[in-house]
Amino acid sequence: MKWIKLLLFSAFCLSIPQVCKKDFKVPPIHADIPFNPNWEMPLTPEVMEILGQPFSYFAQGNQTTVFLSQDGKTVLKLFRYKTTQFPLLHMLKNCFKKKPKKSFQVKMDKTLSAAHLACNEGKELTQAIYCHLNLTENTLPPLTLHIGKKKIVLPLDRTRFILQRKVQGFKETLLSAKDNPEEIHQLLDSFASLLLSQFEKNIRNSDPNVGPNFGFYNGKAVEIDFGNFQKIEPNPERQKAELAGYLNRLETAIAKWAPEYTEYGKELRIKTLFAYHPME
Repeated sequence: MKWIKLLLFSAFCLSIPQVCKKDFKVPPIHADIPFNPNWEMPLTPEVMEILGQPFSYFAQGNQTTVFLSQDGKTVLKLFRYKTTQFPLLHMLKNCFKKKPKKSFQVKMDKTLSAAHLACNEGKELTQAIYCHLNLTENTLPPLTLHIGKKKIVLPLDRTRFILQRKVQGFKETLLSAKDNPEEIHQLLDSFASLLLSQFEKNIRNSDPNVGPNFGFYNGKAVEIDFGNFQKIEPNPERQKAELAGYLNRLETAIAKWAPEYTEYGKELRIKTLFAYHPME
């Protein structure tokens, strides 16, 4: 047992620099990720106009680093290509797993396919505008990024990224509307409608969190985090159970952030489940 404890302690110590390091680095090119014609998406004048302005550091998630456009209307998401802040502990953990760890190529194929789905068939759910998932040459302009006092010029042609409209946070929006019954009813109804649209399109998000993964854009609910999107075969029983799970988590969020609307949340769950009629 002593050698196991010593190994775990050593792995933790060696992982500390990974946790404490905050500096942003330009993502690696990963030219070994093969070109996928299914990921192609046409450039539009709107996209080129958006990319003509500088972006500033905004936030960091598990899969992407997020930058906000100068006009505050759009976010740029750069893939992080990282799986854990404790790489050695993660490696040791995987040594004891019976199920083999998925390869980098498999994971990136899943992530990039999810982004393409969100920007195309799922664009009304996500407000995603454009995704650049295949490397290009002489197609996109270099982009200026501001990280604190630091300035970086990003070669967009050699970078995989997503553009998405900037939305308001889920919790923030509910709290700001809680004194206006008509507005908060509209927001909650919009969330239920978003869920119905997602499940009717046979799009699944394997990350079921409500607060961090959703927001609102012009009063309509939006899925902010679509890194786990996938197109699935219709399965009415499973999909209705997952829809119920989302609605239950919505009720929990309402009870926590706007408890005076708890009863409305219960009624909305019943009404939404009744309205869901998936096609086989």
